Amino acid sequence: MARATALEKSRSHDRIVHQASLLFRENGIEATGLSEIMKAAGMTHGGFYRHFKSKHALVAAALTYAITAAVSDMAEAETAADKRAALGRYVALYLSPEHVQNRAQGCPLAAMQSELAHQPPELQKPLEDGVAHVLAVLAAVIGGPAAAPKAQALLAHLMGAVSLARLSPPNVETETFLQAARKTAAEIIA
Repeated sequence: MARATALEKSRSHDRIVHQASLLFRENGIEATGLSEIMKAAGMTHGGFYRHFKSKHALVAAALTYAITAAVSDMAEAETAADKRAALGRYVALYLSPEHVQNRAQGCPLAAMQSELAHQPPELQKPLEDGVAHVLAVLAAVIGGPAAAPKAQALLAHLMGAVSLARLSPPNVETETFLQAARKTAAEIIA
């Protein structure tokens, strides 16, 4: 049997991380098994340990991937106007009914916040680094002397609004939370 090339192995690794990030957000870390992730990636369970030492290593990689992807438009925008436009899209998407209803495609912090708080120490560093990355990107886009506190307030506000909207009866208070959150988010980043 021919060995996989480095490029094939890298692509397989990326597929596993991507599928894991979706499944962990949708179902939770504990409720998502390695077999399910590998099947979604189009691979067999036996190949997992060629890519990762443990499930926790995969969780760390998937968390880092999902957090980085969530703010990539803002981080990669070149001009101040493009960064502000990307921030506007980020807030609009974050505070949308689609984000509330579709955990798999949304913010990993909002989707897994309660579960992440109970993970072992080896996942605390990737989590802390991820939050720091999001805050740094938000602060860089917001700019000004109060950028860091505004970034913290914005992230806390966004996560709180989505959490409350997810706890609300469908289509009743969800839009109320989201509308109020949009208004306050606009004030924070003004």
